[in-house]
Amino acid sequence: MATNKGKKPKNTQKSPSVPNTQDAPSTQNPPNLLLNPAVIAAIIGLIGTLAGLYFAYRQNTLPIEVSATQTAEARNINSAALAANIAALVTPTAEATPIPEPIVVATPQPGEILVLVSKLEAVNTTERDVSRFIKDDLSQRLNLAFSNYVVSEYPEVISNNDRAIKVAEINQAAIIVWGNYTTDFIELNIQVGDLSGFEHIVVNRNDIEEATNLRVRINDERQESIVQGIIATIITLQTADSNSYEAMRNLAILETIQANLPDTANPSVSGFVAKYCVNYVSNADEALNNINQALALNGGNPLLYVFRGTVKQKLGDLNNSQQDITTAMQLSSDNWGLPLLLQANNLFFAGNPAGAIAAMDKVIMANTHDWWSYNVRGSYYLLLGDLSSARADFASAIAIGPTANFPYVYSSLISMHEGRLDDAKKFLVQALQLSPDPTYGEKIVYAFTGGEVNYPNLDALSAYGRLTLGQYSEAIAIADRGIQVLPLADLYFIKGTAQCNLKQPTELEQLKQYKEAEESYTKGLELDKEHGLLYLLRADVRTKQGDLAGAQSDLAALQSTKQFALFAPYLQNAQPGSFSCETLFTTSP
Repeated sequence: MATNKGKKPKNTQKSPSVPNTQDAPSTQNPPNLLLNPAVIAAIIGLIGTLAGLYFAYRQNTLPIEVSATQTAEARNINSAALAANIAALVTPTAEATPIPEPIVVATPQPGEILVLVSKLEAVNTTERDVSRFIKDDLSQRLNLAFSNYVVSEYPEVISNNDRAIKVAEINQAAIIVWGNYTTDFIELNIQVGDLSGFEHIVVNRNDIEEATNLRVRINDERQESIVQGIIATIITLQTADSNSYEAMRNLAILETIQANLPDTANPSVSGFVAKYCVNYVSNADEALNNINQALALNGGNPLLYVFRGTVKQKLGDLNNSQQDITTAMQLSSDNWGLPLLLQANNLFFAGNPAGAIAAMDKVIMANTHDWWSYNVRGSYYLLLGDLSSARADFASAIAIGPTANFPYVYSSLISMHEGRLDDAKKFLVQALQLSPDPTYGEKIVYAFTGGEVNYPNLDALSAYGRLTLGQYSEAIAIADRGIQVLPLADLYFIKGTAQCNLKQPTELEQLKQYKEAEESYTKGLELDKEHGLLYLLRADVRTKQGDLAGAQSDLAALQSTKQFALFAPYLQNAQPGSFSCETLFTTSP
């Protein structure tokens, strides 16, 4: 902005009218300073000052001996004051230097999390490029296969919270890092910025900032990292936003990063929350202690009760977990999706899948665009044997666009169950396209729930993934683990098919292996007599053992199921060497 410093102010008063003659001299008179109101006010003020000094002198009853020097000093002081007053009146006021508007340095794509690292302020030290090393460290550590972080530098120094928020909002940065450094240490503020990307937050921003805004101190920008503080902040934001899958994913990220959480200046809620996030996966008991310390500082923050309810659920303390979940909703909103999902989990782990489904209905009503919520409800329907409802929920999850392959693998498993083998293969291809590692999703969920509670459906999913990769021994072990929690026909299908595919060195041992597969298929059929694929597979292993009568009995039983029409094209191949457990994922009718 241009300023008028050094220029005389323009006279804005209208001049007297002058005849419109080119040769006529100007008749405008110079301004009369004695008529200027500001000068008059200064003169009146001076008179008042002199009068005050005079009367103060007259009222003093004691004789005062004033030296010539003192008199001169007083006169000089008064003269200086008068000169200063007049100068202030006649000198134009200099305009304040305007604060520049923040600039845009990056724009995150949908689904990305932008972290801004501002230029840091040098305090009593030579300037060096500290922020570049911090930015590079964060970029490298967050550049994981399942990470969606983007880290950018901001070229200006930020010195207060308000400015940090303004810069973050114009760049749509969820987190902004700013601070200063001396010769001895670097002090950094990890601060929540723009929340426009978190559309389902029902928690007060003050509660979010208390649980996230973190001041840390490091000594060497090349040897130390603030990455754990960054991820802990995002986990808290995703918790407030009811984005449970992304919160789980970031907990899994934390587990893979080798770094230490920097020291905080003083005990704080945000500091204890960060420690809770770091300890959650590997040391749930210590995480519980961390969140109890946070609650001791503020027992009115609903986020802290959600965190404590979550870790208690992981430790199997379902009753106290539910108490914390209820308190969290009382302090915020009964429409908060994540506590409702935790409530559904508690009902599920307590052996009440029907109640869990009713709770998940509320979760989905709170956010109809969350693929994970449909996936969870679909898995509960699957446990109840309601394949139609489960299939519909997994289809909804796929339509939204999942970031993990759960709904594809579940859909493939249902297709196998229903005899739609071609569909099963298509879903498996889509699952591998989304994530070449079929264990990707289970790692994330096990990081979240891998304590005293477990999802039997997740074991079925995990074992099925191993089966499709030909990891038969692992598939059997995981299926057995799931069967111990809750026997499911699909778990026996997976186990039997893996057993059938295990190759043994002798014919006798191979026949024994086929017998074990037959026993697994039989146990699956005892749980679900309509599971047509199990009849077809048991007929195969009975044929391999020479039990042709048993095989014919299975084929006859298959014809009495509701799925017979779907399996009929495969019956002509149900002979040794054609349709078999070995060709299950490659055979076409």
